[in-house]
This record gives sequence, C-alpha cells and structure tokens, in this order.
Amino acid sequence: MNTAFFTSIDELRTYVKMNASLPWESFSPYLMSAVDSFTDRYLPADFIDAHASDETFMVLCRKVLAPLAVYEAADEMSISIGDSGITVQNDQGKRSPASDMKIAAAKRSMLQRSNAALSRLLDYVLNAFHDEMADLPLIKKVEGLAVPSLEVFERYVSLDSDYVTYFALVPTLRTIQTQLASHIGEDLLNECLTSDDAAKKAIGGKIRAYCAYQCAYLNTSDTTRRERGRGNQTEWRPVIRPLYSDLNESGNWYKQVADETLAEITSMIDALDGGSHDAEALPLHGKHLFMM
Repeated sequence: MNTAFFTSIDELRTYVKMNASLPWESFSPYLMSAVDSFTDRYLPADFIDAHASDETFMVLCRKVLAPLAVYEAADEMSISIGDSGITVQNDQGKRSPASDMKIAAAKRSMLQRSNAALSRLLDYVLNAFHDEMADLPLIKKVEGLAVPSLEVFERYVSLDSDYVTYFALVPTLRTIQTQLASHIGEDLLNECLTSDDAAKKAIGGKIRAYCAYQCAYLNTSDTTRRERGRGNQTEWRPVIRPLYSDLNESGNWYKQVADETLAEITSMIDALDGGSHDAEALPLHGKHLFMM
C-alpha cells in the first residue's frame, strides 16, 4: 500500500492522547499491525490508495487507526524486553505502570472509539463510493443474504446504525439462512427472496424477518450473555438490546417472535399452489424447529 496514514507521533496525537516523547520507531510496529487488521477485514489497500485524495475518507481512516494502534500497543508498551527478560518500571519517585484494571479500561475505550469511527467510515464509503463497491470483499460477504444490509436488518432489530456490529453478525445470519434453506428448500427460499409474485414476495419478507429475529435471539440469550461476560477480555460487543416478554421469567422476546415468524412461513408455504408443497420437509413441532 502506498498510502501513509501517519508518519510521526505528532500526527497521531491529533487523534489520540499520547506522550510526545515516545519514539516513532517504538510505536510504528503497532500502527502497521492495526493497518493490516483494517485492510484485511474491511477495505483493501488498492481501494484505499485509489481514494487517498479524498480528505474526508482519510480523516475517517485516521480516526479508526489511531486508537486501534494504541489498543494494539497497550499491553506491551507497559513492559520492557531486554537481557533481563520482561520487566516493568517501578523505581521510587518515577511513573509506575498502570494497573491491569486501568489498562483494560483504557483498551476498552480505545476499541470503542475505533469501532465507532469505523462504523462512520463504512457508512461514508457505502454511500460516497456506492458504484465502486461491487468487488470489495466486504460486499461479497453479504452476497445472497436474505438480510443483505444494515438497513434491512434494522427493519426488524435495531443495531443503533452500527455497521461494525452488522458485519460481525453476517456469518450468523448466513448460517441461520442455510439452516432454513435446508428445510424449506434452497430453490424456494431464493425464489421467494427475488420473486415479484405477491405471495412469494410476502414469504420472502417473513424469511428476512425470521433471520434477523433469530440472530438477535442468539446474541441476547441468557446463556450467550453469561458466556460473553466470562474473563476480562476486551471486545467490541454487538449492540442488540435484550428484550423480554415478561418480568417473572427470562423468556427472550426475539425467540418468541422468531418462532411465530417461522410458523407463519410454514403456513404461507403450505398455502402456495393449494398446499402442494411438501409440509414434511419442515420438521416442526408446534412453533419450534428443533435444529435451531
């Protein structure tokens, strides 16, 4: 990649709090790691080079990369590696390394800032460079999805307009769709998503709704939330708010609506062509599909 986002500590300090005396040579490896992560997952190097003259685009990229690089550096910058092994500074009267708790809090803040900026960047890219997006890996990831964009997902479940969260959920959405296709038939599923026929188009809408609700349920279930809370790992958490249908039990509302929508899909498919579709292809018991 020919584009240089930063060339000095002073340039980084425009976007993130850093000590001006930190040698650039000590910090630049972490910036390189952040850039590699950014280009591998979201925008490839050739796309960035092609739009480096767009000042808004570059500023948004820098707002992503500066805190991300500090996040990458946070654990290692508090230690020294030399002939004596791994050491920390603890001389009397000098600045001491921050506690693990404070480092974790700082890292969480950096990651939050970076991903919030990344969501704004993706929003800008998807709107400003819409005609150039077809070959981007980011767009290819959503090809063939029943829920192919953040806009469609938020018809059913709010993500607070967060593109980072949406793209993190894409693998789950695809798995849910694949499981559903194995039961109603992939050809029928694809036909319902693309057909102009009113009945099939209505089923396509229910399929999109089911995928979004089931995805929301999987990310907000009690078990999932407990598993995500274990340990002291720093991560960007999907912003799906858990919803419950009562106060006495922890019945997940997204699961309830997903089951009801799946039952509607079954009934609507049965009604196609006077019920000629094979109902036994859907191993349902009441409102529940056991595989899911």
